[in-house]
Amino acid sequence: MGRLTNSSGNFDRRIFLQRAGRGALGLGMAGAVPTVLAACGGEAQPAVEIGADAMDDVWLGTSIRSLSNPYHALWKQGGEDFAASVDAADRIQTLLSEGDSAKQQRDMRALIARAGKGNVIFNVDPNEASDALPIARLCENSRCYFVTSWNKADDLHPWDFEYWVSHMSADDVAMGKQVAEALVQSMNGEGKIGAILGLLGNTSSQGRLSGLKQVLANHPGVDLVQLDNADWIPTKAQRVAESMLDSHPDLKGIWAADDGMALGALEAVKANGRANKVGVVGIAGVEEAVRAVLAGDMVGTAGIDAVEQGGRGLAIAWHAKSGELDVASLPREHREFYFRTTLLTKDNAQKFLDTVVAAKGDRDWNDIWVNVTGQIR
Repeated sequence: MGRLTNSSGNFDRRIFLQRAGRGALGLGMAGAVPTVLAACGGEAQPAVEIGADAMDDVWLGTSIRSLSNPYHALWKQGGEDFAASVDAADRIQTLLSEGDSAKQQRDMRALIARAGKGNVIFNVDPNEASDALPIARLCENSRCYFVTSWNKADDLHPWDFEYWVSHMSADDVAMGKQVAEALVQSMNGEGKIGAILGLLGNTSSQGRLSGLKQVLANHPGVDLVQLDNADWIPTKAQRVAESMLDSHPDLKGIWAADDGMALGALEAVKANGRANKVGVVGIAGVEEAVRAVLAGDMVGTAGIDAVEQGGRGLAIAWHAKSGELDVASLPREHREFYFRTTLLTKDNAQKFLDTVVAAKGDRDWNDIWVNVTGQIR
């Protein structure tokens, strides 16, 4: 049967369920489950019919926008790290919508058709808030457990669905405020700035903009002179920043709603010969941006562990599919939750690189609620 204990020598229910799902107990052995549990020091439970290879048939779907965005590239890596941890590296697909909501749902539907209803779990970043409901309906009708991030309507909740396990996000307003304050302080509270947003109807983009506006309301000496969308695309953000710099020769700062766009803006600033004269901030904590902060090329960023987010969403859905999570009995703070973020400046960027960034591929995916900081308000 193999090892059924964890590193502390205690019975590990997750390992037991995975072994059972892969047929390590053999067909027709469901009646032996209580005996196995008792022999391993666990409490005997009623026999449950577990088909051999039950989880071996399950596919994993990561549905994100584009790998041109460094944040989503790290998200993809996290998903692959988790898949490898459950011997499913050959059954994970990364679905790239490139900002096309119809394509996002079409690709999810195609993976379900390939694997069969009930045989896919998903970790999804809906393009816009309005996409969350059709995605939920698709997964519900297909009996696919799924987790979403960032975008949904405020009155749409996972606890109203059977297969929608959780929705996770960071506090976008708070992050928008944090990096805006850092930018304003770097300008000594005076000067002109531009702002670069993501997709127009994206919840995160709008929340972060709200945070920026709250900061500006308290700093009348800072003037937001140009605001444009770059749809989370770094190259488009570079073009937007070029326009800002050309239109406003005295521009002192660029606030970007994520790191990919901030890095695009930074390229424009450098090409314009205004490095160290125009401050740039972003949000996400991708490695290239954190190193730019450490080097003094960027003022700051809000650190999000994208590898963690990409893997943890799949881990939560996997535990639901395997039966380890009783979704209906989960508390609401595990159905909709914030995860941990950190304002990164030159003072703490190295620590983030040494801990969060260095932890790529080295996660305990079984402690599924480890980064929960509270229920979404």
